[in-house]
Amino acid sequence: MVTLWSLAAVASLALMLRRHIYKRPVVAALHLALIVILAGALLTHLTAEEGRLHLRVNGGSVTATDDLSLRLPSAISLDSFRVDTYPGTGTPRDFVACISDAAGRSSVVSMNSPGHLAGYTFISESYDSDGGGITFSISRDPWGIGVTYAGYFMLGVSMLLYFFRRDSEWRRAVRKLSAAALMVLPLTGIAAETSAIAGELGLVTVYYNGRLCPMSALARDFTAGLTGGASSYRGHSADEVLAGFLFDFSRWKREEILRVDDSGLRQILKCEGKHASYEAFFNAVASGRINLEDEASRRKYSKEIDRFEAVNMLVSGELLKIFPVEEAGEAIRWLGPTDRLPVEIDNERWLFIRKFLGLLNEQVQRGDRSMQKSLLEALSRYQKKVTGDATPSRDRLEMERVYIAVASARWPWMAVTATGLILFVLTASGFGRPRCLRLAGVSVAGILLCGVTAMTALRWIISGHVPMSNGYETMQFLAWILLLAAVLCRRIGILVPMGILGAGLAMGVSVLGGAGSSVTGLMPVLDSKLLSVHVAMVMSAYALFFLMSLTGLLGLCKKQEAARLATLNRAMLYPALMLLAAGIFTGAVWANVSWGRYWGWDPKEVWALITMLVYSLAAHPGLIPWFENPRKFNFFSAIAFICVIITYFGVNFILGGLHSYA
Repeated sequence: MVTLWSLAAVASLALMLRRHIYKRPVVAALHLALIVILAGALLTHLTAEEGRLHLRVNGGSVTATDDLSLRLPSAISLDSFRVDTYPGTGTPRDFVACISDAAGRSSVVSMNSPGHLAGYTFISESYDSDGGGITFSISRDPWGIGVTYAGYFMLGVSMLLYFFRRDSEWRRAVRKLSAAALMVLPLTGIAAETSAIAGELGLVTVYYNGRLCPMSALARDFTAGLTGGASSYRGHSADEVLAGFLFDFSRWKREEILRVDDSGLRQILKCEGKHASYEAFFNAVASGRINLEDEASRRKYSKEIDRFEAVNMLVSGELLKIFPVEEAGEAIRWLGPTDRLPVEIDNERWLFIRKFLGLLNEQVQRGDRSMQKSLLEALSRYQKKVTGDATPSRDRLEMERVYIAVASARWPWMAVTATGLILFVLTASGFGRPRCLRLAGVSVAGILLCGVTAMTALRWIISGHVPMSNGYETMQFLAWILLLAAVLCRRIGILVPMGILGAGLAMGVSVLGGAGSSVTGLMPVLDSKLLSVHVAMVMSAYALFFLMSLTGLLGLCKKQEAARLATLNRAMLYPALMLLAAGIFTGAVWANVSWGRYWGWDPKEVWALITMLVYSLAAHPGLIPWFENPRKFNFFSAIAFICVIITYFGVNFILGGLHSYA
């Protein structure tokens, strides 16, 4: 690999000299920056040291990795270590360690904030189960990082200056675009009492997914898990489904709500459709037709068994972590009514936790709504007494419940996709009046942009971090970018329906995947400001590449418009390529801060680099005359998007790696 990249760098230098690139300082600086970055990587490969260091408060040991002889110039000791948690929970938020050397110098190490001591960089890696020690990833790179960062800086400045060059390919494409006037492309029934308690129960604070949230969040995932994706059941909301199993179990155990994918299991359960009742599953287990102790059966029917056991966990109270308990010397733990309670807990609290669900169920059966409300208010007072302000307010819980209802709905995004497709076909084919189509498209895009902006803001408030940390959030941001592009570039009429279509597809994929309303706490390593910059740049590039792919397909279908559409694609190519390059190298800086290395050949890193290299081919029509042909360039624009699909979806769902959470 080192040899191949070295040969590529030498070949690039030779080509630059042959074509007299040095006469164009900005272009020369842009290409030289890439060579400087490669030189920094080579220096890191040749001169850097890596290892692991395990320390406890009373001593430590050094373990070298990768057959490297790692010898610290001074003895390192761990002075103190603590695990910070999210307020009111036991979920880790940060690991903070204070270390020092024999000379008395000290440093503080935490997530996304490495320590520097004795010439080495210390990165938090893991900590001992008893909280008394920590393992560091340590490295020393005296030359490589400085050279690499200089290359990043040089690249960033030259990319910005590129767009101000009058003779750049991008400026030429924009001038042609203005002259071509592309703005008009051919423009030529649940029980009443259970239903009543469901609404109030949905606003109860529960510890779920590592965070404090309304019961509606748990209800939504519980229902979607049973049905195989749908967050409602025969007109009943997720809150009503959860309340039904809790307080009207004799009826709900007979409802055919558990999805059964295996045809053989359907025969065992004697269900006609793709869903079976809990009672049918229970009888099959009790009669021995399904053996839960058999490993082969558990592997074969794993999804169905998980659904069956989810109901068991709910009715037993195991899922309902609604009681915060303080333990001596530990963070607050949230427990269910059947969990083991601390020995030192007083009798009053013990009785409240053990008897609460039984008392609430009794009042539901009696239909005493006043007592139901009093019990839920008592639970809320208990939670706030133990956790203080960490327990969300009722307004905050209501806000999240509204968000869950909106984010879980599938039909709006199916309608948006259909609308975008219809507008795209009508605009591209020339049916209808161009002015009316453009006005309708811009109106739809504007309304959707406001809606997605509101959803993003709600998720930001609910999660407490910029919503760009997982697959759903990045797809939501992609939809926002596409809609923003549609509104801002409304004069280029064909981009408006493409933006609407792309936004519908982006959000539809995430919602159909069942991730819409699942808000989780931020992983400690993702708690970085660089994350937002990195994701924003990369997803903006993907949005432009998506628009290029649709424009390319349209150019292949409409030969008479191929030149105009190729010009539009060239105008989008250079900003997209620059954004992707900036996003990759911003991610490299973030990785160096978080893990002590700026490049690890992770699958997503590799495929992002492949995508950048593939699209960079089209940015050099002077070197590769094939791309000067409009039809061939449109074909490339359409087919190259496969790289983006592999980078985003293929890596996430097949290859995995450090970026599998994205």
